[in-house]
Amino acid sequence: MGRKYQLGARFGRVKYVCVGAEVLVLYCFHFIYQTLFPQWNQFALGVGFALLAAAAAFGTVKLLDWCAAHLWYQIRDDGLEVCRGRKVTLYPWEDFTEAGIDGLNIIARMPAWFKLKNGKRLELEQFIDGLGSLILDILAHIEGHAKVAPELRERLKTAQALQSRR
Repeated sequence: MGRKYQLGARFGRVKYVCVGAEVLVLYCFHFIYQTLFPQWNQFALGVGFALLAAAAAFGTVKLLDWCAAHLWYQIRDDGLEVCRGRKVTLYPWEDFTEAGIDGLNIIARMPAWFKLKNGKRLELEQFIDGLGSLILDILAHIEGHAKVAPELRERLKTAQALQSRR
C-alpha cells in the first residue's frame, strides 16, 4: 500500500469560511424578521435565531468533517483507490490512457485530469493535501503506457519550484 492522500488544511479553512457565511446569512435574516414583524417578542426572536445559527454551524461542521473523512485517494501497486462517500473504487493503472490539465479552469490550483479506457475522465479533488505529489505518484505508474500532456509536466515543475521557495 502506498501513501493515502486526504483533504487537508486548505479544506479546513474553507469549511470555517462557509460556516461564518452561513451564520452571517442567518444574522441578516434575524434583522429582516425584526423589521418585518416588530410586534413579535424580539428577545425570543433573537434567541431563536441564535439557536438556529448554532445548530446550523454545528451541523455544517459535522457534515463537512464526515465528507473530509470519506474523500481520499490511495496509491496501490495495482491501481489508484478512490473513496468518495461510501463508495471505494479501484482504477487499475492499465486503464489510464491519457493525462492532461484543464487550461480553462483558472480557479483550481492543479486541474489535472486522467482519461480511462472506458472513456471516463477522472478529475482530482483540489483540496487534497499533497495534490502535486499525488499527481506525480500517478504519473510514475502510468508513464509507460499513457499519453501525458507536456502542459501538465510544466505546471507540476512550476508548482514544485514555487513550493521550494517557501
